[in-house]
Amino acid sequence: MKRMQICVLGLGKTGKSSLIRSFVEGVFDQEYVPTIEGGVCKSFSFRNEMIRLSINDTAGSKEFNHLVPDTIKQSNAFIIVYSLDDRESFDSIQYYKDLINQYKTISMPAIILVANKTDLPEELHQISKFEREQISKYYQAPYVESSSTNSQSLYNIFIALLEENETKNKIRIIKKKEYERRIKILNQNGIIFKMLHKMKILNTTNEILKI
Repeated sequence: MKRMQICVLGLGKTGKSSLIRSFVEGVFDQEYVPTIEGGVCKSFSFRNEMIRLSINDTAGSKEFNHLVPDTIKQSNAFIIVYSLDDRESFDSIQYYKDLINQYKTISMPAIILVANKTDLPEELHQISKFEREQISKYYQAPYVESSSTNSQSLYNIFIALLEENETKNKIRIIKKKEYERRIKILNQNGIIFKMLHKMKILNTTNEILKI
């Protein structure tokens, strides 16, 4: 069974933990309990294949920010959650994007944005539909609107993440093939040999044949 390590990021009170628990256990908690760190697993069907999702919750409080980098390093896909009634959580997307770029261990990881708490009355929303769409385009990251009380919206989050991961994997493969193609051309033209010789790394091209 394939596995995916997922890191869920966002400020406190954005509903990260409720979102995860509702998705995994089908239970919604209205009471807010600050998260330090935690992880759960769930088997999930995607394109007729079962995938084991390891979902790692992170602390939204800056008091425990020192724990977040290790979770990012262990993950290969990311969900950044903001709450529709919290402008600060929306503005923090850049902060979490920078953290991913700083500590990620793979190139082009799958990242999606989640606009959470859509169940709240619209008059409490602090982030407009236009802003949500624009930030998604700016970061080139799909976004999903969700509520911990709506199981379909939670399902959509992980479908979107798996689709984005699939897309990024294809791009990585294409880039790798293009890199290998260019190296092959350079080798065929003898450019690398000449460069090494010019830099006095190798005295003769015959030395390469001995390596």
